[in-house]
Amino acid sequence: MAGPGFLKRLVQAALAVAVTGVAACDDLPQTVVTFMRPGGTWAFFDYASSRGPVLVQVLTAPSGFTPATVSAQAGAAVSRAIQRKVITTTADPAQAAAPEYRLVFAFDLPTSTAPERLCDGTRLEPQGDPATIRLIGAFCHKTEVHASATGTLPRRGGDDGAALGEILAQMTRGLIVEDNSR
Repeated sequence: MAGPGFLKRLVQAALAVAVTGVAACDDLPQTVVTFMRPGGTWAFFDYASSRGPVLVQVLTAPSGFTPATVSAQAGAAVSRAIQRKVITTTADPAQAAAPEYRLVFAFDLPTSTAPERLCDGTRLEPQGDPATIRLIGAFCHKTEVHASATGTLPRRGGDDGAALGEILAQMTRGLIVEDNSR
């Protein structure tokens, strides 16, 4: 039979693990869907991906990363995130099967940036935060936003980009969803 001292140490250990786990959440990519068109986005994405590559654009890259590297990571992350079907992606509108439908991502924009700016062709200027990488994503049809999301992850020195790939995949899963209201 365990004594009261053992139970007290067990409770303290469980509390320490819980507090450490909550603190560790600050180190993980976090995304929030800020808009979703009624009916979801899957049918549009399915159409866009059924005839060939889906257009994935990266408008701005976070400090310390080249746009080409982030663009390649975005394409791979989108392909990995969509598990319902095998898709291909491209950053070249001329190679996209339905370029009017596209996933657009931009890093380190001011928090006041409206998701519509990702779809309408506005030139965007990043304003990096030394501690946090911010991401805005949208699923666009021409200049219209079908879904949008924001996300953050801690900025780390010497990052190999794995966290960028994770937040891009996480955001894609939030942007491309079926209508669950039926």
